[in-house]
Amino acid sequence: MKRLAIIVIAFLFSSPFARVTFAVTNPQSFTTSVSATIPDLSFDPPTLLTPAINAALNTTRPVFSWSRPSPLPALSPLSYYNFFLDGAVFAASISDSLTTQDYYFYTASASAGIFNLLLKTDLAQGYHTWSVIAFTENGISSASETRNFYIDSIPPFISVTKIDRQSLSWNTATPGSIPPVENRYLTVTTKDPIIKGDVESFSNFQIILICPQNIPKCEIQVFTGNISSGHWETHFSDLLPNQIYTIKISATDPSGNSTIFPDFFITYPVSLLLTLPSIPISPPIELLNVITPTSYVPATPPAPMLPPVKKVTTIRPMYPFYLLLLILIVFGLPLHLLMASIGTATPLRFALRFIVILAFPFLRRKTYQTIPFSFINVFIPDKLDHPWQSTVSDVQGFYDLRSPIPDNIFIEMSAVGRPWKNNLLRGSLMAYSCLCPRPTTPQNNRTRLRKRIYTARIIPLVIALTTSTTAIIITPSYSIFIYAYFSLQYLFSEYLYPKI
Repeated sequence: MKRLAIIVIAFLFSSPFARVTFAVTNPQSFTTSVSATIPDLSFDPPTLLTPAINAALNTTRPVFSWSRPSPLPALSPLSYYNFFLDGAVFAASISDSLTTQDYYFYTASASAGIFNLLLKTDLAQGYHTWSVIAFTENGISSASETRNFYIDSIPPFISVTKIDRQSLSWNTATPGSIPPVENRYLTVTTKDPIIKGDVESFSNFQIILICPQNIPKCEIQVFTGNISSGHWETHFSDLLPNQIYTIKISATDPSGNSTIFPDFFITYPVSLLLTLPSIPISPPIELLNVITPTSYVPATPPAPMLPPVKKVTTIRPMYPFYLLLLILIVFGLPLHLLMASIGTATPLRFALRFIVILAFPFLRRKTYQTIPFSFINVFIPDKLDHPWQSTVSDVQGFYDLRSPIPDNIFIEMSAVGRPWKNNLLRGSLMAYSCLCPRPTTPQNNRTRLRKRIYTARIIPLVIALTTSTTAIIITPSYSIFIYAYFSLQYLFSEYLYPKI
């Protein structure tokens, strides 16, 4: 019977039509807390070394140095640094594993965790700022402090404007205004003269009155001071009469530049009036004989030599060869200029300016720098329909803009293999900023073709020089001579001038 009951119960539980319901008494709720720790990815910024805070430098190309963050980031290694100059990125993506690398506008090197950056362009005189931002491989950054520094590489000027009652305009900034030493001997009307002049503001100034030798009662007088106003005045006293005093002036500006003014001399003359009897003086009688010199007649110059007789040489006509030279001449220099224009992707409206700058890159002083043969349009944001200025950089990347530059400018730039996004820049930053678009990688077929054409432009130039020189030897001609001159000029400007 017990066995039958077990079979019936098992059948009920195993039957698909069976439904079993369990009643739960005293239900309870369960709460599980999960904690997670978010890692701190921040790290200390790099430490700036030189230039120091508010440093005064006498070079326009200072060396910037900084050290790695300490301690180093724990979770992600350092990747690169961005160097900022006057609030703008000057050198981007300086690798943390860098040893030494030479770039277009600067040279970067590193040793024992110390990074050095040497500029290849001159900074403007005055105040500048610099800073560095470090980046890890996961993109986390840490910025250093921003430091100010001051550049003054120009020696201070010294001028002398008045000595006693004499007004002068001697100035070391204009060397021609200072006379030679024999004309720097002056006299004063008093034994206590006053000397005035100007000097660069905030310069340390020194003026010394040096006594003549072997004068026991004379003492050297020295005046020194920091001339914040730029105007100096000194009062010497008790000059001995009829003695020549030497005055030495020097100045040093805050950056350590020094100037020594050429020595000049002053004398306080005192005249002695003596009354002497009038005594007639007659020369000896033997000196009264008049000696008449013999007349001097210069010899006639020798007759010039006769010019040599010009030998008439008969040159057989070379008409076919000369005609071939003229044909090659036509395809020489023009083909070179065409290949240079194609290789640099010269816009049509820049063509004439490009040809002139290609031939004469040294004409006019150029202040700004970018990559060679860039075509730049500068717009004023209020007038974007027409460029305010257009210019072309030469073979070394230098170009010029007329001043003054507006506060905000919009720059459009084109160069082979270097795309440039139109940017709005501050005009005040142009004096120490470099427009340097990064090259595209990989280069497309058009860019590679243009560079090959630009590299091969030397071939028609060599042909132009060879054919024009040969044509001049056979039949001299002014037109061919001018052609040969321009061929030599382009050879010099494109291949020799950049290496000088």
